Amino acid sequence: MRIGFMGSPRFALPTLNELIKQHDVMVVLSKPDIRSGRGQIVAASPVKQMAQEAGITVFTPECIKNDAFIKSLEVFDLDLMVVVAYGKILPTSLLTLPKYGCLNVHASLLPAYRGAAPIQWALINGETQTGVTIMQLDEGLDTGDIMITRSIDIQETDTSDSLHETLSVLGCHALLDALTAIERGKNLRQLQPLEGVSYAPMLKKKDGHILWNDTAKNISCRIQGVTSWPGAYIVWNGKNIKMFGSKVSDYSTKHSRLGTILSIHVDGVEIACSIGSCMIMEFQAAGKKRMLANDFCVGRALRVGMVLGDDNVKI
Repeated sequence: MRIGFMGSPRFALPTLNELIKQHDVMVVLSKPDIRSGRGQIVAASPVKQMAQEAGITVFTPECIKNDAFIKSLEVFDLDLMVVVAYGKILPTSLLTLPKYGCLNVHASLLPAYRGAAPIQWALINGETQTGVTIMQLDEGLDTGDIMITRSIDIQETDTSDSLHETLSVLGCHALLDALTAIERGKNLRQLQPLEGVSYAPMLKKKDGHILWNDTAKNISCRIQGVTSWPGAYIVWNGKNIKMFGSKVSDYSTKHSRLGTILSIHVDGVEIACSIGSCMIMEFQAAGKKRMLANDFCVGRALRVGMVLGDDNVKI
């Protein structure tokens, strides 16, 4: 099939890589280059880099709703446009340009978690299952017809990073199955259910702020969900301290002030929450290296019974 591809982040790479191997990828659309890092070095998106290495024509339009630009894509005579984490709602003129329209790989079991951050919010909300959906794009926000879904169980050790990797591969295989169905003339399209709709808006910096007045379960889920951006952090002595890795404990916190250090182990530091306690594995102070929680406590003379975090700070 003659395919166009739209995407930018690493999540899209497994799908693009297999499409290059198995089909004719004629053109790739990705986000414009950005400056990043301390040196503000101009960097292309991972998708753009892969496409260029494969010798594929790449466009990085600032605005996708440009009629002249969309018309210029007619020369590629596309059978299908595949969209993976492109991040913008497409205009009708682009949706109807390819012979078979536009297919999207979405990292949730639609209609749950429509939007920009489905993986993160599934973890934050403590879901036990997630997956991918291959969807025929329409003008709405992830509202198009469903072609294929694939589900997996969320593991206790999963973070947004690990789920990104798992779902990117799962989505790739599901997309290839959808293309095979199209080539064979099978119609897999089904309307999305009216029940079970939820949304996953883009995360903000404040979504990583941890307050110990929540349950250990909710705090642990949030830490897992905001790895690696925006990152989980507490405010302690007026400064942000990042946290990595968490595990729920049943330690009784009935007589402990929120944020109290209950125990310090080689494996982590146990901290009192409103219900239960959280074992935090690593900390990182502003401008410092990430370090094991035990070493962090030793370096700052923190002991059992001390409070870590300004639990009265509000966002």
